[in-house]
Amino acid sequence: ELLSREGEIAIAKRIEAGRETMIAGLCESPLTFQAIIIWRDELNESKILLREIIDLEATYAGPEAKQAPVVERVEEAKVEDKPRRSRDDEDDITNVGADTRGLTDDDDEDEDEASLSLAAMEAELRPQVMETLDVIADTYKKLRKLQDQQVENRLAAAGTLSPSQDRRLKELKDQLIKAVKSLSLNTARIEALVEQLYDINKRLVQNEGKLLRLAESYGVRREEFLKEYQGSELDPNWTRSIGNLTSRGWKEFTKNEKDAIKDLRAEIQNLATETAISILEFRKIVNQVQKGE
Repeated sequence: ELLSREGEIAIAKRIEAGRETMIAGLCESPLTFQAIIIWRDELNESKILLREIIDLEATYAGPEAKQAPVVERVEEAKVEDKPRRSRDDEDDITNVGADTRGLTDDDDEDEDEASLSLAAMEAELRPQVMETLDVIADTYKKLRKLQDQQVENRLAAAGTLSPSQDRRLKELKDQLIKAVKSLSLNTARIEALVEQLYDINKRLVQNEGKLLRLAESYGVRREEFLKEYQGSELDPNWTRSIGNLTSRGWKEFTKNEKDAIKDLRAEIQNLATETAISILEFRKIVNQVQKGE
């Protein structure tokens, strides 16, 4: 059954809302800004084209929409000088197949014109995009210092950031999110960012799964493990704390699997360092991106 016009609009709105949710989630991830800075450098070094980073048409159609550069066809200026063929004449030519080469030439001309139009758009948009990328790079450097300190504080059981640092962190995040959204990243780049996020999440789930199954092998209940583990992923005193629990399995688990616990938690902590955020924050980002999909 064909969709009505209203149905098509509703689906389009849901898709766009999902995309917005996904991008908002990606903008919470430091990995996104790291990737964008790499793209900026590659763009500066002419290793990639602007069209490989942003959606040119979407950028033109944005809040500050511009009219895309028009590439005129030389032949069009001379069309009026040539007599028009009747439809019967065109049918005859098509049937005979004598003008097949001409049609191919037209296709080639269309492709050339499309390339020229894209190049013109890139030339016009490049200064604006480069300025935005520079803003993202500079702002992210400031943000990364605070995020690194936040992770280090948690690893050292020194708490979190001060209230003023938290406010500054939020301000920098808001600035970055606004800048990234203004870029209109193309679909391929968004998919690459999502894939990177999911790859790290896969490694996280694997390590956490191993730790959970190891605890369960000593009789620790799943629900109790999750209660004691979640939120304490980076707590350096976690093993000692759970070793004092009186519930079934904990003492044997920590006594017999001390090295395995240390190794698995080290892997999990490495992922936190790689993402520059806590495991709890990383999970929230993954969940938001998944909802957007």
